Amino acid sequence: MARARRVIGGSRAPFHPSLEARPVNLPSIHRRARAWAAAAAVGAAALLGAVLVPTGAAQAAPVPHSAPGTLASTNPDDRTPNARDGETRAFARIGSTVYVGGTFSQVRAAGASTWTSRPYLFGYDATTGAVSTTFLPQLDGAVNALVASPDGKLIVGGAFGTVNGVSRRQLVELDPSTGATVAGWSAHSDGGAVRTLALHGNQLYVGGAFHWLDGTQHSLLGRLDATSGQIDPSFQVDASVPRSGSEYVWTLAVSPDGGTLVVGGNFTQVDGQPRNQLAMVDLTGTPQLADWSTQRFVDPCYSGSFDSYVTGIDFSDDGSYFVVSANGGRGSTGDCDSVSRWETATRGSDIEHTWVDRTGTDSVTSILAVDGVVYAAGHFRWVNNANGNDAAGDGAVDRLGIAALDPVNGLPLNWNPRRSAGSNLPSGATAWGSDVPVLWRGPDGVYFGQNSDGMGNEYHGRLGMFPTAGGRAISTDNGPTGDTGYLYLGAGNGALTKVPYDGGTLGTPASTSQPNLVDARAAFSVGNKLYWARSGASIQLQFSTFNGTVGAPWTNGYDDWFQAANMTGAFLLDGRMFYTVGTADTLYYRFLEPDSYVVGCTWFAVPTTGVSWSKVRGMTYVDGHLVYGYTDGTLRSVPFDPAAATAVDGSAATTLATAGGGCPGRTRRCSSPPDEAGHRCGTGHRQPARAVRPGGPRPGCGTRAVRRPPHLVPAALPAPDPRRRGADPGPDPAAPRGARDDRRPVPDQQARPLRRYRADHGRAGHAAQRQLDRLLEHGDGGRAMPAVRLPDRRQRLPPRRSGPPARSAGRLDQGADPDRRQRVDRQQRAGAQGRVDRSRQRRRRGVRGPHRRAGALCGHRKPATGGQEVRCLIDWVPATPPR
Repeated sequence: MARARRVIGGSRAPFHPSLEARPVNLPSIHRRARAWAAAAAVGAAALLGAVLVPTGAAQAAPVPHSAPGTLASTNPDDRTPNARDGETRAFARIGSTVYVGGTFSQVRAAGASTWTSRPYLFGYDATTGAVSTTFLPQLDGAVNALVASPDGKLIVGGAFGTVNGVSRRQLVELDPSTGATVAGWSAHSDGGAVRTLALHGNQLYVGGAFHWLDGTQHSLLGRLDATSGQIDPSFQVDASVPRSGSEYVWTLAVSPDGGTLVVGGNFTQVDGQPRNQLAMVDLTGTPQLADWSTQRFVDPCYSGSFDSYVTGIDFSDDGSYFVVSANGGRGSTGDCDSVSRWETATRGSDIEHTWVDRTGTDSVTSILAVDGVVYAAGHFRWVNNANGNDAAGDGAVDRLGIAALDPVNGLPLNWNPRRSAGSNLPSGATAWGSDVPVLWRGPDGVYFGQNSDGMGNEYHGRLGMFPTAGGRAISTDNGPTGDTGYLYLGAGNGALTKVPYDGGTLGTPASTSQPNLVDARAAFSVGNKLYWARSGASIQLQFSTFNGTVGAPWTNGYDDWFQAANMTGAFLLDGRMFYTVGTADTLYYRFLEPDSYVVGCTWFAVPTTGVSWSKVRGMTYVDGHLVYGYTDGTLRSVPFDPAAATAVDGSAATTLATAGGGCPGRTRRCSSPPDEAGHRCGTGHRQPARAVRPGGPRPGCGTRAVRRPPHLVPAALPAPDPRRRGADPGPDPAAPRGARDDRRPVPDQQARPLRRYRADHGRAGHAAQRQLDRLLEHGDGGRAMPAVRLPDRRQRLPPRRSGPPARSAGRLDQGADPDRRQRVDRQQRAGAQGRVDRSRQRRRRGVRGPHRRAGALCGHRKPATGGQEVRCLIDWVPATPPR
């Protein structure tokens, strides 16, 4: 079975706008690695990583890749002709002829020096680039939209009044060979221009500034029979009430299945219902306004020079989503100057986008979703620039006028032709313009129309085409999603410990040398690469090839703002990098693009409960679960659903392994209070997985049944000091003593008196605990044992060193002089304060001692093989003493 490699990393917290970016001191990764290897449990506090070759597990993110995308070439076709003046607004193709419409006045073939008059509309041969000399229509106004009709004619919409000397208001059908008017097709618009056309089957959707269509009242929107030009009376959906200025529908798109129409423009109502600039129409039966609305285009944008902001709409090839482009200047709450994705099937009010990519106060004027790519064009200089305001902010990626975005997260792909001619611009040409009115997918590539003359560092006057030939497939690498693979544990600079992982079962660890992995923090695998954070001089993400061996790292210049070295754990799932920081109990995510290595400029908080994320040290996604290391040394697993209202519920977490190599397949209890996930002393719930140590299973861990000791209740606990606040009155007289129950661990309430006794009786209590430890570990292998009598502190406590024996005795003698007792009390308080101060100093120096115990009844024992084992006094124990 193919295995996946999965990397889990401990690290510092990444820079976060709302967090103080400070380093987190971690325990030695190398020391933890030795402990895990010795105990055959991969529960160290800091995992460096794991890499799993997926075995077919389903994706879990809200918007996974539906299919690998294909990018067009960045080198525009050299055969396309050039236009002069104005701009190109529309394309269509019939046979081998490409038709171009707009506001230009002259054209010439590529490489030609002479301009030919072809105002508003012309055709050229797609193979040779030669301008047609037979297609010669005469129009008196701009062409805004072109559609090839089902019967092979060319339908034209625009702002003209006559065509070929005959009145044809805003709509006309032409012969594709000669440009002659088709007499039988008489649809027309009254009162305003036609701005946009969309064809599905034989249904032609028309949008513009009109109020009458083919003699029938229709406000801004209508539907025609594409073959005959007759109005469709079943479609009566009207848009109205502009935001400011004149009302119009600027753009529209119909889904590939013909069931949904989305329109955008300068309106605030559709069929009397509030719909601000963007509306959806349900076409499955009688066309009607859909139960879909958003507030994203309600608030005004920064610039007051735009009547409306929606400039383009397009559906994906499968119709599952549509994308929207917008201008308007920077906005504080709306989707101004942006590209956004919306899910087609979503219904309701106040709908939010799936993602939005902001340019930082630059217009996006056209949009195209095709071949698994979202192309955007306009007057922008950067994308991924939500932090910029007419300048490059943190995260900004240089994309001059045109960009290709990943439909999963909206981040730029590694595709950057740039809307510039470089040094190849001829005299009299326009270097830069405000508008790219159209992006259109033809059978041979992606066509663009603009009001300038440069693209791809070449001269392309007003139009051009990026051919699909010479393009490439998009890297859609994801993080591992299967349930079988390897966990990689950091073992210090230049080393990793590799542990097989199969559905919760941990295998035998093995050490691997990784000389390129130096000062590593959080790490995760994506395809055949390792993404990892590095402490020290470089704070940004590092990238290395990874096939079990970490290659030499490199960085991406666009990510130098992101303080990756602060992350304590991270993994990638469907275009989102989920991560934790050491200064906040929140699971965050940013978008991350594997094709270009770009990190999203905006962070998001994931709704979770019951997990202290600041204590996570390395995490990865495994078949619907998060597997993560914790600061208490455990390896844990919790269900994870990023699409759910609560993505993680910590109460469902389980412990796969402990720092000391305990048996994760057993249910344990300890008298220490549970942590936020309900775990006691670093142990957790039942797990079918069993850890295997090098050389074979550990005795008592999967090789035989583990016997638990009997209920141990002290036979006689002396009364504690009555002046001690919260003193325990002692055990329940009715509690059983020496009772045997191998089916379940000792109830915590029966262990509480012993904990209280230890707290009240000092060294005598500790001595009693050591006595019980010896009985548990070396007595009878878990058979029933008699109750243990604990000594009375007042009888056995030696005199205090801080004063004469008489004063110490006076402190314990209930009949002693009260004044002397007060003096002794002051001396003892001073001595206690000194012990506290010394304890604090030891903690600051990292010195371990009794004060570092996991709980009142939990001690740490170090096996002879090295490492650290978590032990609980009243808990399950191995059938043989630990080694």
